[in-house]
Amino acid sequence: LHKMHAGRYRHLPVLDGQSLFGMVSISDLYTTAYAELVEKLTGRELKEFLSKTIIPNVIKDQDVTLFSGTQTVREAAQSMADRHVGSILISGDGGLEGIFTESDVAHRVIAQDLDPDQTKLADVMSPDPETVAPDDTCKDVLDRMCSGHFRHLPVVDFQGVRGIASVRDIFAVMQPHIEKEFGSGDSRWDRFLEAFKD
Repeated sequence: LHKMHAGRYRHLPVLDGQSLFGMVSISDLYTTAYAELVEKLTGRELKEFLSKTIIPNVIKDQDVTLFSGTQTVREAAQSMADRHVGSILISGDGGLEGIFTESDVAHRVIAQDLDPDQTKLADVMSPDPETVAPDDTCKDVLDRMCSGHFRHLPVVDFQGVRGIASVRDIFAVMQPHIEKEFGSGDSRWDRFLEAFKD
């Protein structure tokens, strides 16, 4: 996990000696860690934190850039690379129309041998994405991410699109509270951290 954050990687190959053993994604790590935390942790403070609304904290510094479905994959991919984000939102007259992620680039553009300069976002986006509200709790959002295998969920309220909540963002907000719950020297926290050491 430290390597992924430092290098801004989302996937890392797993080697057994010189043989490729498999591939691990940041989503795999977070989903596994979250499932174990929910199952094993019973501390009052962590339970209280999980029930609090954290989405405003996650999206407070985001610069939301909305794309139209007529813009190209190249434009979207360039914006994602420039801003170091894994997804962009597509809006139209009716509000939020879709989400386009790095996974869509791989599976719907590259794998289909489409020209990114000619392909419109409307043709390759995930339409009508599931959304969360600013007052949803940390637990609610993570449960939805885990059950739906989402890494990004648009945050929408009556005023429109407020931002995008990612798994990485939410865990970054949770980490200090989890560390405080366990405290240094707690064997459960030590085991949790050990799983993510280089």
